[in-house]
Amino acid sequence: MLKNYKKKYLKIGKLVYKLPTLEEIAKHEKEELKTIWEEVKRLNNPQKYYVDLSKKLYELKTSMLKS
Repeated sequence: MLKNYKKKYLKIGKLVYKLPTLEEIAKHEKEELKTIWEEVKRLNNPQKYYVDLSKKLYELKTSMLKS
């Protein structure tokens, strides 16, 4: 539901996308939190969570820096 990144949201300055309700957003957030390790979520001595670029994003970044 919320992962449709290629959907158009605006057309000529007008909203053309049905926004999710607060309940739908809250449900999605709870489901996404389940996918994160407990070691990362703990407040005391949390495990570091490393994030890296995908190959495609890294190549885009590199090409933009070169130009």
